[in-house]
Amino acid sequence: MQGFADKVDRIASNNRRTDIELFQVCRALNEPNVPTLLSLREKGLPAYKAGAWRIDCRSFRKWATTYTPYRPQTKPQTAYEGEPLF
Repeated sequence: MQGFADKVDRIASNNRRTDIELFQVCRALNEPNVPTLLSLREKGLPAYKAGAWRIDCRSFRKWATTYTPYRPQTKPQTAYEGEPLF
């Protein structure tokens, strides 16, 4: 996700603004359109509506670098307590 945050920062610096419209971010995040990006709001994407849907690159970086996708819970490895193998 660090790479996505870098791409969004690059777009913001080209626009010389910290808040950018979501349609500008679609290509950087490999999303086809704005509604698919808006579906990430339920996962915490910090998008807001100000005329058009916008995102602040600073809050996006914070979200993208702390976002952890679902990781299945694994059982801890237990030590073998039977007879020695050798």
